[in-house]
Amino acid sequence: MTSRHGRAGLLLGGLLLAAAACAAPGGQQPDRRAGPTTWREMALEEASRARTDFGRAVLRDGLVTRAEYEDSVRRLVRCGRDKGQVISAEIRHGLYVFSASRKAGNTAYQQCFAGDLGTIQAVYNGEFTDPDNRGPVVVYECLTRKEVLPAGYRFRADTFYEDVGKLMRTSPESGPLPRAYEVCTYDPLGRSS
Repeated sequence: MTSRHGRAGLLLGGLLLAAAACAAPGGQQPDRRAGPTTWREMALEEASRARTDFGRAVLRDGLVTRAEYEDSVRRLVRCGRDKGQVISAEIRHGLYVFSASRKAGNTAYQQCFAGDLGTIQAVYNGEFTDPDNRGPVVVYECLTRKEVLPAGYRFRADTFYEDVGKLMRTSPESGPLPRAYEVCTYDPLGRSS
């Protein structure tokens, strides 16, 4: 769940989105040496585990369309409402981000996001932000194009998000790095422009 409270919220939101885009259901990172290596393979594999007719219908062809993604967002918001919580969905750089009305809303969000709705959104987010499943290098390349990383920065996939977090803590909140990082995290390929 993203927060609207400054740089810390932006960083956390970006990291959660990146993790969601790469994560298998349940928050587990997919083992890139075994199992699905493309979003299509992930969707097809998860279709066999889907718990709802909606999940099976969306995932069985290996592609999550924009319309299916939008439908999953509406279902997630409705799920929160059914649990007595207001979960808001806001479009940001081509993808939805969510916020809850109260701390209890985080629990409702997590319950609603678990399972098929989370899988559908993870596959769509992955297809949108990183269609070739290349990992953090897509965000790095976007930040490089925007010329906001320090001169001489050397990319390492295993420390990239930690490195960016450190850089963000030393950057002005409204500076070019935080603004570019938000864009590059949600839309590193410039698809929503």
